[in-house]
Amino acid sequence: MLVLTSNVGSRKILQMATSSDALSSSREQSYTKMRAAVKAELGSAFRPEFLNRLDEVIVFESLRPSEMETVAGLMLKDLFTRCEEEGFKVKCTPALTQLVVRGGFSTTFGARPLRRAVQRFCEDAVAEAVLSGFVGEGEELELDVCKKSGDVLLRNGKGKTTTHAATSGQGIEEDEVAMAAYDSAAAAEKKGPIDVKPPPVVTKPVL
Repeated sequence: MLVLTSNVGSRKILQMATSSDALSSSREQSYTKMRAAVKAELGSAFRPEFLNRLDEVIVFESLRPSEMETVAGLMLKDLFTRCEEEGFKVKCTPALTQLVVRGGFSTTFGARPLRRAVQRFCEDAVAEAVLSGFVGEGEELELDVCKKSGDVLLRNGKGKTTTHAATSGQGIEEDEVAMAAYDSAAAAEKKGPIDVKPPPVVTKPVL
């Protein structure tokens, strides 16, 4: 089996994913339109003889907020596993997970900014806690969000707390832009497609 990847049609996918028509359509309808548009782009970029040899063309959609939350959960789980291998436990609150997803959300660049957000908000905070002796072997560390400053709040097993001020986005993304994009996409996903109900059927009595 040979798998080929290409970014042909990526701009078209982005345009369609952020259009008002996509927000008012069901996911299946949006995907059908997107797939047709990308296949048209492929026809312009590659010769028919090559395309005819492909058994299947798979078009990936932009990740939605709920899907990004799932990816963030997997990344954090990997971090927790590595910490357990070092002899201490780490857990996080839903507020911290939300902070990570909002700081790493991007409809343009997918999950890569999310990976950097996990590093800035979580991995760096844990590393500082270990190096400063705030958490040691056999202890537990909880990651939360400080309500006053919005920074990462660290709480060890002794009840002591400290904060970690994450650095700004190190990639091409900006924190403010990412958070605004997440809030907008989450609101659209929660609202869902417009539900158009058919008119009621009126039946006449049989005389």
